[in-house]
Amino acid sequence: MYLIYKCKQCIQLQEIPEENQRKFVEGMDAIVSSVDKDSFVLERIHIGKVLQDVLGLVYKYRVPLDPNFGTLVLSIVIAEGILRQLDGQLDIFKLSIPFLLKADKIYRNLALDTVAEIARHKLLS
Repeated sequence: MYLIYKCKQCIQLQEIPEENQRKFVEGMDAIVSSVDKDSFVLERIHIGKVLQDVLGLVYKYRVPLDPNFGTLVLSIVIAEGILRQLDGQLDIFKLSIPFLLKADKIYRNLALDTVAEIARHKLLS
């Protein structure tokens, strides 16, 4: 699974004992596997619980965490609570697809511009 592969890549860059790396990746795999992939309807998925489990793994295995992630988690949990009260049948994944596609295009272009700039700099040096 791609997410678990990326998880392994990220923590291998950190100074975390190999045993903790392995257990962290196994824990992330269990969390991801527990999420119902057929539906992201708020009545069926509890994002706050999933994020709580992820943060629990981060703490347990001492995985360094970007401070902005904590703010993001809090924002997501608040938004989930509001959305759940407004419309429990809302499918957040379907709702987010246009935004994800737009973000993908923006970040892909940004990455390509960065690579091009680095290549120009190396050629001129």
